[in-house]
Amino acid sequence: MNIEELINNIEKDPKAYIGENISLNNIFIYINGFRFSKLHTYGNIDIEECFTHKFCDYCINWINKDKNLNISFSIRGYVFYIETYYKKNEKINIFFNICNDFFKDFHSKNKK
Repeated sequence: MNIEELINNIEKDPKAYIGENISLNNIFIYINGFRFSKLHTYGNIDIEECFTHKFCDYCINWINKDKNLNISFSIRGYVFYIETYYKKNEKINIFFNICNDFFKDFHSKNKK
């Protein structure tokens, strides 16, 4: 399973991965545990590396466009920005929307 598949699975059934206390922060912690476990495995990790190094900036650009902001660089992680600029009842959906767009862009740029 890669990072994209994991996030898609969490989106479909968050309680199966996070438990009853579903929050953006708990999703973040679970995803980080998955990412760090990948450091010890073999295989194609391009999508994991891309997520690790580019997702936060992608998230900030997405939020800038959505909220008509001008956040210029990331001094905090993507959880902070989603938590700051979105209402409680929309944060998790916004996170998954950003992820879906990020992976769509990744695949369109990395077609073989």
